[in-house]
Amino acid sequence: MLIIPELNSLHYGDNLNVMRQWKGGFVQAVYADPPFNSKRQYNQLYEIDAANKGTRSASLKAFDDTWSWGPDAQERVARLIADKDSPYHSVFNGLYLLLGGCDMMAYLSYMGERLIEVKRLLTPTGSVYLHCDQSASHGLRFLMDGIFGAANFRAEIIWRRHNAHNDKLYGTVHDTILYYSYGDKTIRDEVRLPLAPERAEAAYRYSDEHGQYARDRLTAPGTTEGESGQAWRGIYPGYRHWSPPRTGRYAAYIEQVFIPNYRSIKGVHARLDALDTAGLIYWPPNDGRPKLKRYLQANAGQPPQSVWDDIKPARGKESLGYNTQKPLALLDRIIKASTEPGDVVLDPFCGCGTTVAAADVLGRKWLGIDINPSALDVIMTNRFPGREVPTYGIPADLASAKRLARSNRRHFEIWAIQRVPGIAPNEKGGADRGIDGRGRLVETPDGEYTRVVLAQVKSGTFSLSQLRDFLYVMHRENAAMGVYLTLEDVTSKEAQNEVMAFGRVAVGTDVYPRVQFYSMEAYFRGRPLAMPSMINPYTGKPLMRVLPFGF
Repeated sequence: MLIIPELNSLHYGDNLNVMRQWKGGFVQAVYADPPFNSKRQYNQLYEIDAANKGTRSASLKAFDDTWSWGPDAQERVARLIADKDSPYHSVFNGLYLLLGGCDMMAYLSYMGERLIEVKRLLTPTGSVYLHCDQSASHGLRFLMDGIFGAANFRAEIIWRRHNAHNDKLYGTVHDTILYYSYGDKTIRDEVRLPLAPERAEAAYRYSDEHGQYARDRLTAPGTTEGESGQAWRGIYPGYRHWSPPRTGRYAAYIEQVFIPNYRSIKGVHARLDALDTAGLIYWPPNDGRPKLKRYLQANAGQPPQSVWDDIKPARGKESLGYNTQKPLALLDRIIKASTEPGDVVLDPFCGCGTTVAAADVLGRKWLGIDINPSALDVIMTNRFPGREVPTYGIPADLASAKRLARSNRRHFEIWAIQRVPGIAPNEKGGADRGIDGRGRLVETPDGEYTRVVLAQVKSGTFSLSQLRDFLYVMHRENAAMGVYLTLEDVTSKEAQNEVMAFGRVAVGTDVYPRVQFYSMEAYFRGRPLAMPSMINPYTGKPLMRVLPFGF
């Protein structure tokens, strides 16, 4: 049964599968910042200081930004083309005829399936913003036209995110955001940019006791037989007609500052009389036609144009060290432009959570999806610290942890490692030389050890030989501490003795076992793991000594 999910929540998993579980027509705006098919691999790194030089740096694989034409892509494209009853059959068939079997076709078919679900979730007045770069923006524009309708294309926004590249001819300094929407009202008036000082000075050249103003016409094109075409104060409008402001932003300003109930005044000449009495009409000394005083103070600015060069990348305190992080100001503008307070905003590739954080501040409801469980940990730790955020798809008890271990061992490994604050999963699973994750202590331990902390995850039955392999790796890497993570408690006396014999380490004023067992069974019982202060792998700054588990 399709549902409307709990709002203000995070969802772990493939966004295609997650969105297919939801009812349609309840999302007002979608911002999607998918991997760009740029053939690059984005990693989350944190430094190892000079004292530990020679040890391998820890890295958190954010996502592998590569799609290849292989069996999975072939099957997906064949299925999309074979569905001749689908309204999107011709889109995918046309793309395949144009591109054939290639990596770009693999990427576009992957994105196409998900954009179809995005369209289904949108309200009849909804909007979608798709963030991309030059590697695939041309193909995505064709795909978006086919799915959302070419008539609903509103803008190709150019976001300048870098300064010039001195070492590259025609260096790429921008991303592209493709914007489509339904309904007549597409941009809210709330999103306005202030006039540049030089432009304000040029346009509003005059001033009086109320401030800077421009001299604007009181007439409009076209003649009329009615009152607006007749003489006022002995002056005819010529081949035009009198048109004092009656509605809109400036009429509201006049009513608020100068003439109460101005917009309710009946008659063109009566409004002109009221404006003149309030001193809002300029009379030229040479008996020319009178003009309206239009004050700078009433100018809320202009709507953003299609080139955005006033929003800088996330830096300083805002930066979480996430390679593809977008600045809050970018999402603030997008969300304000296309939603009202209380509307639902969806980010199906939510990464480090810029969209959901911006939506939350602006009083919108939000949903975030990501296939990387570590991304949701980043969001909960850095975007909503101390707040209980409903999270779906991430294990909530031991039984669901076991299901994740059976269904996707790598995802279980990433999730389990991050139950220990300060340890980040290795970049790749598989050939890890006995190491699944690394962390770094804030303080240098006593003895000859490095500040490195290692982690190993075992999702199956406990094996004493595997534990001994990990102890050998600890010795090989000269690591200060290690954590051996399992699904269930390790009860083997022999295993406990092996760990005790491996010794203890002093860090600051405290002493810890060099190797500790930590099970997901213990995690769900609420038992914390005693660890020294660690470096936050996402920010490079020290973590608080006591953290709520759920990092």
